[in-house]
Amino acid sequence: MVPTASAPLARGRALLIDALLALGVGLVQVGGAVVSARVGISAAGWRPLDGWAYALLAAGPAALLFRRRWPSRVLAFALACGLVYAARTYPEGPSSLAVYPALWTVALTRPRRTAWLAATGTAVPWPGSSCSSTATPCSTASRCTPP
Repeated sequence: MVPTASAPLARGRALLIDALLALGVGLVQVGGAVVSARVGISAAGWRPLDGWAYALLAAGPAALLFRRRWPSRVLAFALACGLVYAARTYPEGPSSLAVYPALWTVALTRPRRTAWLAATGTAVPWPGSSCSSTATPCSTASRCTPP
């Protein structure tokens, strides 16, 4: 999985794999958020899903199309989409699922130190955030909101 210098997108079979991955992750993110919104929106005080929520849920997976060319940038973008989604208090769900294939790509294509730094930055809670759930530690997979 070596990035090419000439084209931003993969070609041939690799492009098909990336497109299917992006589509699958996008469907799971959007579907999970819709199900989560219908199951517990009134009890949890979540914001209803709107255009921004759907845009954030689709943007992270769409960036996976460029993961072979710009792995670190795609990881940062997918992580940012998940954090903004969580900060806006939209319903919980697999809103950060696009981070995992992006992090996998960084681990495969970048030097070991860069991969470890990316993994640490992805897993460590951001300063000044607090979790609404006391049962799980604060991470990108749980609900984190600014104080």
